[in-house]
Amino acid sequence: MRSTTIPIAMHNLAFSFSIPIRLQQARNPIMAMEEAKITAYGSHALDEDALQTEYQYATSDAVGPIAHKKTGDNWFAVSFVDANNDIVYRKTIIQNGILSSVILTYPASKKANYDGLVTHVVSNFIPGKGEN
Repeated sequence: MRSTTIPIAMHNLAFSFSIPIRLQQARNPIMAMEEAKITAYGSHALDEDALQTEYQYATSDAVGPIAHKKTGDNWFAVSFVDANNDIVYRKTIIQNGILSSVILTYPASKKANYDGLVTHVVSNFIPGKGEN
C-alpha cells in the first residue's frame, strides 16, 4: 500500500492562531477522519475569570469522570467521554485577552486510532496573539 503525507494547516485569521497538521493518506483519501471532528476557535476574554468559566463550560458535557485534566497559569486541557460515547479532548489557552481553543471529538471505540493525531494537534496548537 502506498501512502503519502499531506501537509495542511488550519488557520483562524480573526484571532491569528494555527494548527499545522500532517495527515497520512493511504488508499482511502478520506481516511478514518470522517469519524473525527477538529474544531478551533478564538474569542475575547471578557473578565479575569474567563479561563475558569471556559473550563466549567468545557467539562459540562462529560457524562462520567474527567479522564484527563491538566492546567497551567494560562491554559487547561481536558478529556472525557460525552453522551454520544465520543471522546472529547479540549485545550484552551488565554493570551493577551484572547481565549484560543482546539477541540477534537472522535469515537471512544477508535481511541487508539486517534491518540497520535490528538497528541500532534494539541502539541502544535499555536494560540492567538491578541492585541499587544
